[in-house]
Amino acid sequence: MTHSNTNTAPKLPQTSTAQTRVAATAAAPAWHPLADAALLRLYPDRPRGLRIGEILRGFGGSDAQADVDAYIDAPLFAEAGAEDHDDDPPQDSEASHATAAGTTAAEALSAWEIAEGLNGYFDLDNTEDDMPMSSGTPAADAMSSAEITAALTAGDDPWATDSVTRNCRPPYPVAASTVLALAQLAKTFGDQLAVNALLTDGAATVLICDSTAEAQRLKDALMKGFRAKGSPHGQPPSMTPLRPEVIVLDTRTPSTISLELARAEDKLADPAPLVILVPPDPELPGTLSLLPVVHIARPCTQTLAWTLRLTHSATGQMAEGAVCAALPADAALAALQMSTVDLALRQPSPLRVARKLAELAQPKTIVADDGPTLDDLPGLGEAGQTLRQIATDLNAYRAGTLPWSDVANGVLLTGAPGTGKTFAAAALARAAGVPLIATSLGDWQTADTGRGHEMMRAIAKSFETAIAAASGPAKGAVLFIDEVDAIPSREGPPDHNSNYYRNVTNMLLGRLDGAIARDGVIVIGATNHPELLDTAMVRHGRLGLRIDMQHPTTADLPDVLRYHLRNDLPDADLITIARAAAGATMADIKGLVQRARQTARANGRDLAVSDLMTALRDQRPPVPQALRARVAVACAAKAVTAQITGYARPDRISLTVAREVTAQVVLTPLPNARRPTDIQREMTTLLAGRAAEEVIIGSVSGRSGGDAASDLARATRLAIAAELSFGRGPGLIWCSADADPATLFARHRGLRDRTTRRLDATYARACDLVRAHRALIEVLAGDLLVDGVVEGEALRDVMEVSAPESDGDGDDDTAGFWPGM
Repeated sequence: MTHSNTNTAPKLPQTSTAQTRVAATAAAPAWHPLADAALLRLYPDRPRGLRIGEILRGFGGSDAQADVDAYIDAPLFAEAGAEDHDDDPPQDSEASHATAAGTTAAEALSAWEIAEGLNGYFDLDNTEDDMPMSSGTPAADAMSSAEITAALTAGDDPWATDSVTRNCRPPYPVAASTVLALAQLAKTFGDQLAVNALLTDGAATVLICDSTAEAQRLKDALMKGFRAKGSPHGQPPSMTPLRPEVIVLDTRTPSTISLELARAEDKLADPAPLVILVPPDPELPGTLSLLPVVHIARPCTQTLAWTLRLTHSATGQMAEGAVCAALPADAALAALQMSTVDLALRQPSPLRVARKLAELAQPKTIVADDGPTLDDLPGLGEAGQTLRQIATDLNAYRAGTLPWSDVANGVLLTGAPGTGKTFAAAALARAAGVPLIATSLGDWQTADTGRGHEMMRAIAKSFETAIAAASGPAKGAVLFIDEVDAIPSREGPPDHNSNYYRNVTNMLLGRLDGAIARDGVIVIGATNHPELLDTAMVRHGRLGLRIDMQHPTTADLPDVLRYHLRNDLPDADLITIARAAAGATMADIKGLVQRARQTARANGRDLAVSDLMTALRDQRPPVPQALRARVAVACAAKAVTAQITGYARPDRISLTVAREVTAQVVLTPLPNARRPTDIQREMTTLLAGRAAEEVIIGSVSGRSGGDAASDLARATRLAIAAELSFGRGPGLIWCSADADPATLFARHRGLRDRTTRRLDATYARACDLVRAHRALIEVLAGDLLVDGVVEGEALRDVMEVSAPESDGDGDDDTAGFWPGM
């Protein structure tokens, strides 16, 4: 039996009342009826709460509150009362909140509940149209336009505020996060037919959501708010569907996942509907991987507007124009974790919720005027020129004069610690006037729970945050990923972490590759060890443009010093200080000036040149000239040998003397076919530094060896690879050479002896080359000792007297030189 309800939804105020209020002239989204019906199932007490609000208003609002407080906690309606009044006629809505003398609010509420209960008011599948939508009159109805504007400016919503109770709280208990979950499900399904397909007998579906916590919330909303119903037209009614089985894979407790997966596979044998809720990028085994997959809709303007009208309004209305305008873009909302959305939903009014979401969705950025641009930074050399061109291209794209496909949008910054990789990325963002979103593998790992799902979600969030920033007024963004080399290459030897990182790497590669459009976002990865990167990560279209960040040259150091000194010491001889600091990094010079200023402040005086020299001596304790000469000779020999053999083109040599002597030789390998000649040239170059120490210095230090990245270690691995992987050993069998050498020596009989012979023969060849080109090596080493850095034209001038050796017409040039060739 149906009941005619005279309480209708209040009309929207006219736009002339306040321009911020948007009239509901457009049709509601198609999923609204589905959500409304699910809401009534999820909150069957909601009609009662709305009626309570009406009765309180009829009895004077707060004056009747004490009278009705005790009654509100009573059962929905008394079954005994329903039996007693089975034949009573329905009562109209006026009687339900009559204010006749002697009638209390609680008595009026009791009378209404009995009448409504008898007349099927709580038949949840038949009363959607009868349910009251609000219980209060908006405070805005009695306010002037100026008052409305003032309220909205303060974050209050006069349309959501009840004119009597003066608050936005609806007159029924409701959890905003649960209602939002219901809205997400309704938007995902769209209509009842999709729900029928999901919950019909025999159906089995995987639903992918944000996290395990959200999955549990969605499960509750799905179980209580949605159900299959109805039959195809012309067919007899079907039997009541079986109760669905909803399984949540809790990735927070990896020990239980295998049990839940096994339970899900077992449930496939049952006819009841099966729904599996999982976080992003699930690893579903066997048959479960064959199930259809549905991605739950992320929170958006539509779902939040529908939710806020129900959870943050005492009137069923709100300043929809102002609220929707205050919400961040849907892309930014989708990037928020649900716990962040929950935090915003704690705000008291719809407008405050929207503004809080906009605040939380703001990317962690470095504002464009926080520091120097690329034009302000000295000492960047060729790297600075390349970065300035990228900034120019990005600005052309933002102006609409250059297509995104012509912008170098994937960059790899390489260089030793302190060379300014992070600083350069920030300067690029400032030069282009776009936000910088900075993250790292460490940041992503802090979100992980042990199976990689949360880490992959963190990666996705970083990219989505950058995309959202680029879709805003800036029309661009820079996403900076530090420690990118910490993601292991898939080409390395497998271990117990391989599956964990393979999924992470694949997901990152997909994001870099543009699997999700990221127009306007320049991704910059930074690494100290580019040789550790997965080769797929540095190909064109990902981090394909490599920029080597070098130490400032001695010629650049005076400008670097002046930048950090600002207006101090305007007449100082910075060239002398720069020569003393030759080989220092950008970070070294910054620290040098900071320590000098600390000394001056401690002595109560202005900065002096002596403070800089004192700080430099503290930073660089006296290093024996013999040690500096040894390192310079080894570096020079490596560069000369690379040039003489034709293995690589020397680009830069630097010598840094801080608390220890460090050096860097930058070589660009020339294309080769991995012939025996090519392998021999690379090994000879790696061993040339050690050979120069023996031939020129007269003794050999341990600097050529040490860790797995040392020259001797690399030469050893190359010799092993020649035997096992390049087909230069006995037979044509290929074997991986990626394992630890000690393991390989134990596994392959005779490998140690053959590797030793190759290394010994190559070392002898390196010594011969050093003897033949000793004069050139000593000239280059002398320049390095004086200037700290030799590069560009200066390096080419020294090296032009040498020419690569001829390799003949084939592999015969190694005959009699390398054993086994």
